[in-house]
Amino acid sequence: PSLFRFSKHIIFISLLMPFRFLIKPLITNIFLPLTINSTWIILSSLGYSSKIYNNNIVFNNTGIKILEACSGSDQIIFCITLTIILMICFPLKSNTKKFIVLIFSLFAGLIENAIRLSILAIFMKDNTNNSNQLFNLFHNSYGSLIFPLISSISIMLIYFVIFKKEKFIKNQI
Repeated sequence: PSLFRFSKHIIFISLLMPFRFLIKPLITNIFLPLTINSTWIILSSLGYSSKIYNNNIVFNNTGIKILEACSGSDQIIFCITLTIILMICFPLKSNTKKFIVLIFSLFAGLIENAIRLSILAIFMKDNTNNSNQLFNLFHNSYGSLIFPLISSISIMLIYFVIFKKEKFIKNQI
């Protein structure tokens, strides 16, 4: 009986994957320019002089090309999916708080991806053997998994702070 209680949620969650294929092109088109500009802002804030040419962030003699696959759309969809799962498992009462958490999950994915690309750009700027190995580790290997972990933890922390506050306020009334 308890499985049937969650059956509509299980069906909904299983539909998120096909839904991903529908919204990914839209998210990519919206977030690719935001990702490029956010990455450039982070690099500039850290004191790195760079320029944006099309989808490239260029230093004096090297740079990175930010492709559609680097737009962060998969990470943003992952963050939204995580938030939806949290909302199903630990429902919030306030629609305003639900909206705030969803917006935060969008920005968590964007910021995490911009930080990741900034780190990769710094590795490419240095252009040494070690920096190339670090680039490959954080771009193609297990090192790339640390960034979704960071955004997941930040989303869960924010969610549970809001959830606890809502529960605390409810218990006070």
